Amino acid sequence: PLFEFMLAPPETGLRDRVRSRNLAIVDEVAAIVEEGKAQGTIGPEVDPRRIAWRVMGFYWFEDVASLMDLPEVVTEGLSEEMFDRILADIVTKPRG
Repeated sequence: PLFEFMLAPPETGLRDRVRSRNLAIVDEVAAIVEEGKAQGTIGPEVDPRRIAWRVMGFYWFEDVASLMDLPEVVTEGLSEEMFDRILADIVTKPRG
């Protein structure tokens, strides 16, 4: 549905609503990353908005895979691996 809304005729207003909601989600994820930085569980060098966009991109990837009838993206573990990589890139690394 996300991509169908984005491709809807501009006069329907659906594209603007989807865009607005996606930007709000990015803001929410960035705030969660910022909270993790404050707690020390996410490295201080991490850019919250970049990570938020990576998470959004991950979900878009899954949406496209679903639209293309590619369940193997999930069943073969590619989707999980991608998300795990995002998390591994941001967690605080042990010193030593």
